[in-house]
Amino acid sequence: MTSTSASPLDDRILVQVRLALAELKGCRMTLAAKAEEARDEGLTGAEIDAACAGTSFDAKAAFAVKLARASRSGDPAALDAAIAKARAAGFSQACIDAILAEPDPCA
Repeated sequence: MTSTSASPLDDRILVQVRLALAELKGCRMTLAAKAEEARDEGLTGAEIDAACAGTSFDAKAAFAVKLARASRSGDPAALDAAIAKARAAGFSQACIDAILAEPDPCA
C-alpha cells in the first residue's frame, strides 16, 4: 500500500475510512470537506456514497471502512470480528492500528 501521508494505509482507503467516520458522526460540514478530499484522490460519486454507507466497491477498502465503523460502535464483538476480517483480508497490524487510531473527523 502506498501513501503520501504518515499513515501506512493507501490514500484512497484512508479517505474512505474518513468519509465513513464523518457520515457516522453526522457532521455535514466535515462530510463535505472529506468528500472533496475523496474527489481529489480520484474517487467517484458512487465510491463516495458507498463509503458513506459503510462499504466500498474495493474489497480491501470495504474491510477498512467496516473496521473503522466497528471501532466506533461500542460493540466489542463487532470490533473483534472486524479486526479478524481485516487480518484475513491482508491488513498488517500497523494498518489495523492506523484505522483504529483514526481521530474523530468532526473534532
